Amino acid sequence: MRIIKDGIPNEDKLLALQVLNRLKVGDRVFGNPAEGLKDTLKQLEADHEERESKRDALDILDRDDGYKDQYRMLKAGINGEETLAEYFEKVVKLDKELQDIVVFASLSDPEQNEIGEENGYIADSDFVAVYGNNILILDAKNIRTNPEMPVYLDGNNLVTVGGNPLLELHPSIHIWRKIFQKNQCGYLSIHGCSVIVNKSGATIWKNQAWHKSEVKPIHISDLVDFLHDWIKDKDPTTDLYLLTVLAKMQIRKEGTTLDLSAARKKFGI
Repeated sequence: MRIIKDGIPNEDKLLALQVLNRLKVGDRVFGNPAEGLKDTLKQLEADHEERESKRDALDILDRDDGYKDQYRMLKAGINGEETLAEYFEKVVKLDKELQDIVVFASLSDPEQNEIGEENGYIADSDFVAVYGNNILILDAKNIRTNPEMPVYLDGNNLVTVGGNPLLELHPSIHIWRKIFQKNQCGYLSIHGCSVIVNKSGATIWKNQAWHKSEVKPIHISDLVDFLHDWIKDKDPTTDLYLLTVLAKMQIRKEGTTLDLSAARKKFGI
């Protein structure tokens, strides 16, 4: 991997050196997967406990406040991000053509946080991949799909045959353009995709909306081929400052490092 080390502000040089040292020892996946969702889950549990503590001691009814559904959705999201992070580890180690891809997990920005607060969740980007000075924003989607029932994009909505809504996808490229502009950080291209994480597979129709989309849905089993297409004919030379800007935006948790040994194996990938 060829790294350009020019143009790094003095206040970022220590972090840049840390990133560079990790690259030298072969690290290519940085961060703690699903930290944003884990923070949201903790807040959800704390709010639920507080509500339960205020309930009448004689009230034995199981009053549905949406907690169980929210809890299941958050846990599924966490599992999906951890599984995708583990897969990235395998991809960049075992596929020689993809070894110069650097992946950052769980990134957040104050502008995204404001959006999250308005909608009742902590907003973050699941993964940002870098190849050369090219950016790919990836969101993990741990949802059920049946290969015998194709899905396709209708605008930013993922729908099944017949138009039944399955999931709304949220582009974030416009936010990242602002982030790089704010940090005076150049890049050559920026794209996005949503990775469906499950063991059953998915049949995705690549219609006109798919080709124009900033959140192209793909199944995790197709990720390697997708990455090969993404890096095709691109210069792998990377600016260290670009990697440093991304490292600054990672959601950190004191005392933790990227540890994927306990990631779920149930997806069989």
